[in-house]
Amino acid sequence: MVDDAIVVVEAVHAKLDQGYNSARRASIDAMGEIAGALVSITLVMMLVFIPVSFMPGTAGVFYRQFGLTMAIAIGFSAVNALTLSPALCAIFLKPHKADGSESSLKERLGDAYKATGEAMARKYKRTFALDIHPLITFVMLVATITFMVLGWYSFHNVLLSCIAWAVAIVAVLGLFSKRFHRSFEKNFGKILSGYKKITSWFAKHKIISFGTVVVSIAVLVWLMSVTPTALVP
Repeated sequence: MVDDAIVVVEAVHAKLDQGYNSARRASIDAMGEIAGALVSITLVMMLVFIPVSFMPGTAGVFYRQFGLTMAIAIGFSAVNALTLSPALCAIFLKPHKADGSESSLKERLGDAYKATGEAMARKYKRTFALDIHPLITFVMLVATITFMVLGWYSFHNVLLSCIAWAVAIVAVLGLFSKRFHRSFEKNFGKILSGYKKITSWFAKHKIISFGTVVVSIAVLVWLMSVTPTALVP
């Protein structure tokens, strides 16, 4: 229900970051740019759930109410995002103040409390962080999730539970280390750069892009025809 509203708020904030002095004008211009996208993504999401409502047999009984509920909720989300959300943005969001403007006592106190909280957070991060290799932290995270799926945290087996909890604690402490944060930012930057290159290449080769979509749909239809089915699809 809130996904589309989040898109609206972020779009209006982007306009305010660009220097808009009026939240109302920022909301109007933002909606002029994203209204079509909101309608499109809503229709795509409804297209996923509406066909479920027409499934026959026992599976249809199970999924009909689910599909209709999701489709109606998504529709209401779009209506909210196209009407109420931009109106609330125009009322409650405020333009950024120009540099050098005098701040109130309340704002200065808020900045002071914020700075104090950040200093305490940095202190506790240094206290509880483990300076271990980021790869080890990542392996510990994967192991923690795996142990969670396997049910090792239920203490049915005390030894396995103790191992699982020890791994989880090491993983959490490793997440607070600056070494892990630097590694994450570095690798995320590489992934983002690669993603931009791939999307730019597909944007420049439209025929190949549409051909890939058509081939993917054909493969999907073929897989649907040969994949065995069951009561719960």
